[in-house]
Amino acid sequence: MKNAFAEGNRHFTTTVDFPAHATGTFGAPLHDLFLYDLTRATVKGDHNDDRLLGARCALGHQRFDPGLIAEVGLQRHRAGTLDLPHLLETTQALGEQQLVKQLWPLLTAPASGPAAEPKRPPAPAGLFRQLSGWVVEIPERVELPDGIRHFAGSRGSSKAHDAARTLVEAVEQA
Repeated sequence: MKNAFAEGNRHFTTTVDFPAHATGTFGAPLHDLFLYDLTRATVKGDHNDDRLLGARCALGHQRFDPGLIAEVGLQRHRAGTLDLPHLLETTQALGEQQLVKQLWPLLTAPASGPAAEPKRPPAPAGLFRQLSGWVVEIPERVELPDGIRHFAGSRGSSKAHDAARTLVEAVEQA
């Protein structure tokens, strides 16, 4: 069934869960599967070693579209299935494996959409703090989506607002 989401075949895939070596363009279903795998990779007893290896390999191929990640992330958020705390654990582990540059656009894009939603995910401050710590790890100048900048500039004194403002300041000083 996953073959329907990517052209080509799944020979030499990294894991059963995510076809990291599939050929062709990754569409929304594979972006959603990848985001799901990222949120499950640090859950005990959920094939996390395979999922982490698959995510690392897929990121290394740089075949993800930040816009599609943002779209599926927003859909998961609205459906109540975006597990941001586990996503942060996985991305922290992958960031420690020198994949910050590849993760940056994939995290800023979905952070932008839910930040503008009336009902925000439960841990956006953690995501903004994680991104703030990574700004210095990226050699070229990075940009933030408008949703994050708008959220940082909006009224509010929550932890998420403070963390978003710190992120904007870190990007502007880089």
